[in-house]
Amino acid sequence: MQTDTTILIRSSLEKQRVPRKAIRQRILFIENKIKQLNNNEITIKDYILNGVMNVLIFQ
Repeated sequence: MQTDTTILIRSSLEKQRVPRKAIRQRILFIENKIKQLNNNEITIKDYILNGVMNVLIFQ
């Protein structure tokens, strides 16, 4: 997998480039949270951290 390239993401406001590595890390994070949800291990803290990660990665 290429980790040094970027993907162009189009939004209604602007175009931005997001590194593939950041996107892959986000996908893995979400998959892990889904597994935890299936095991009833997600807490309110996880939801807050999830929101913070969304803001940091996709700004």
